[in-house]
Amino acid sequence: MKSSSFLARVAKMTLVTGLTLVALILLATYASVLGTRSKSSGIPSPDLYRAYNEESASIGSVASYSIADTDGIDVAVTPPATSIEQKVIKTASLDIEAKSATDTTTSIEEIAAARQGFVQNSSVSEGVDGRHYANITVRVPSSEFGAAMTAIKALATRINIESVTGQDVTEQYTDIAARLTAAKAQEEQYLLILTQAETVGEVLAVQEHLASVRADIESFQGQINYLENRTSLATISVAISEEPSASIPANDKFDLGRDANAALAFVIALGQQALTVLIWVLIVGVAIGIPLGIIFFIVRAFANHGKNDKRRR
Repeated sequence: MKSSSFLARVAKMTLVTGLTLVALILLATYASVLGTRSKSSGIPSPDLYRAYNEESASIGSVASYSIADTDGIDVAVTPPATSIEQKVIKTASLDIEAKSATDTTTSIEEIAAARQGFVQNSSVSEGVDGRHYANITVRVPSSEFGAAMTAIKALATRINIESVTGQDVTEQYTDIAARLTAAKAQEEQYLLILTQAETVGEVLAVQEHLASVRADIESFQGQINYLENRTSLATISVAISEEPSASIPANDKFDLGRDANAALAFVIALGQQALTVLIWVLIVGVAIGIPLGIIFFIVRAFANHGKNDKRRR
């Protein structure tokens, strides 16, 4: 009895010990699998987040700009507040008359150059009436816009149309500038995280975010450059036409050979048209006149025959 009881206790202890070992082996395997998945997923380690949080805490807080993504990285930066002067896009268009379109175009070019501006495009053409027409567009600093408009209008003998517009883009400019500042700060934070990445997965994940942020930076910078150009320089477009003149054309406009050829061509064209009408009259007259003549003679013959019968009676 004592030996059988002793054997039962040994068997029970052996079973408990075996089950305990199996449970420890399963727990160790599960922990190893979790660690492998964490490294292969490309998610930066908690140490990287702690380093980032310590760094981002030093940035002043005014207006938060946060970008979250599905890979577990959430970088929030707070760009410093900046005061931006009013941004206005100034444009004007003029339709004027002048004594000389060519001379007026040259004068407008000089007005723009004297005010640190430049000619964007210019063209001069001659109409069938001998008058010249011109179109010119100049860009001048916005601060010189009013003075340039006054000088250009002084060149006109008549102003047909004048249009001036001002588009306030201050709010749009401020918003884009804030986004650009935030994107640059975010880029710096990702660069900091990149220096502390330990695995290939972490490096690839951060570089992916860096590429996206840098694309945003290029887009915002392009919009800023466009608005800077449009607001720093005003645009003035001028259409010029020479005023009508009742003066006799200059001698250099007279060409005897050209005028004689034009008159001869007109006579030939007139003769051709007359001949065409005559041919139509002859052909149509013959085609219609012969049947009508036959019908006329038949009717007349019957009429005469009827008169003769009455006389005989």
